[in-house]
Amino acid sequence: MNNNSITIGIDNRDGTYFVARVDQTKGRPDIKALIRFDEEHFNGHHLLEGNRIVVSIPDNQIMIKYVRLPSFDNADLKVRFELETALGETPENYLFDIIPTKLDNYYLGLTVRKALTHTLIKPFVQQNGDINFSTGGTMRAAALARGFLTYCQQSGGEFGAIVDFGNRTASIAFYYKQQIVDLCGLPLETNYFNDTDAYQKVIIELKTLLNFKLAALQENGISIPLSKIFVISEFLDEKMIETLQKNLKIEIARPEIHTGFISEQNKNHEIPLDKYLVALGLTVI
Repeated sequence: MNNNSITIGIDNRDGTYFVARVDQTKGRPDIKALIRFDEEHFNGHHLLEGNRIVVSIPDNQIMIKYVRLPSFDNADLKVRFELETALGETPENYLFDIIPTKLDNYYLGLTVRKALTHTLIKPFVQQNGDINFSTGGTMRAAALARGFLTYCQQSGGEFGAIVDFGNRTASIAFYYKQQIVDLCGLPLETNYFNDTDAYQKVIIELKTLLNFKLAALQENGISIPLSKIFVISEFLDEKMIETLQKNLKIEIARPEIHTGFISEQNKNHEIPLDKYLVALGLTVI
């Protein structure tokens, strides 16, 4: 196999790494391997060798700036200028991710320190030796959205959200007309999945955040209500999902990945595909 066509997405999910190995040669993504390992058991792996390695960046380590421009002309340059002027230090120390939306000349600008990306990616870069490859990092919530919009069946209407509940934090993404329109993270109560009171606090905090974000998006031109929330979590059982749906008063569902993206050798294995959604989103070019 030609490693020049391979992108490796690596997501640290509560101390466990979920990895997607994706081949881009045929013009559409082909999932070649899904790998899971703990940090202490990582000694290098041939399936982590590829032309491009991208890691997820914790949501709270990303600076987000919302930018509205008077026109589409040179939009990327103008948004980048806005991001650079907000830093107060040399832009060479940062990486930028500029996300267009379906809203009128409205952009999300993401900024992260290069040093953080280098630290997160270092263990996986070292094993590639002298091979010529590129590296990068993406906000976890952005990768979540890209993974969902690229790899999952779309049954949530024009305006929806995806929430990935981890052990201590949740990554949250909003999409409108198949485009990202907002991203954020939410700290979670300790042991919320085993404590009814703690879970209720999480629901209240999530509802407050959703209301705040929806009001802001309405001001920016989204006039329709949120139609559906897709939830990823190994911690929430069906009863907890029902409680969440009842409190938020909106349909809750789990995302479904199109099996057409999966190589034949992987189709018969019992793989929890939703846990790999962020890793898959990291491979989206």
